[in-house]
Amino acid sequence: MDFQSRIAARRTELANNAREAERKAAAQAQAQSAAEQLQREAALDSIAADLSRDEVILVRQGDELAIIGSPLPALDVVGLRRSKIESLLTREARKLWTPGQNWQVISLIVAGAFLTTFYGLGLFLILGGVLRRGALNKRYRAEVRRRYPTLFPVEETLSPPAASSE
Repeated sequence: MDFQSRIAARRTELANNAREAERKAAAQAQAQSAAEQLQREAALDSIAADLSRDEVILVRQGDELAIIGSPLPALDVVGLRRSKIESLLTREARKLWTPGQNWQVISLIVAGAFLTTFYGLGLFLILGGVLRRGALNKRYRAEVRRRYPTLFPVEETLSPPAASSE
């Protein structure tokens, strides 16, 4: 073997060694970054577990912490119950209207809407329709309350309780 071929072989060997060293360094750097990522994830999971409470739950999403399952505000059960009972009462009272009464209210309001351009005459008709509707609702709501006293008790909030003098 001549001198030139030895030099070429040696250069090839050095280049192969350099590439192998680069591959090993890249693999080691990748393994180190993967280990650091696992440590970071474990630390974030630990922080999320430490900060989580019954009302707020934290979880790791990528490299950040996020709140999940934010608690719902407390439901006003008493207010909800009142509103549902009130809507049931209104609906049941409305079912008691006769078709003639229904058309009275509708015709007064619609006629009033069409006649508002005649010097405000329509406003009186609209007012009459609204007052008639209110009177019918009051009458039939009282009827529904009389029929079902356990479902629709008379509210004590309308009149303050009398002070007892003992």
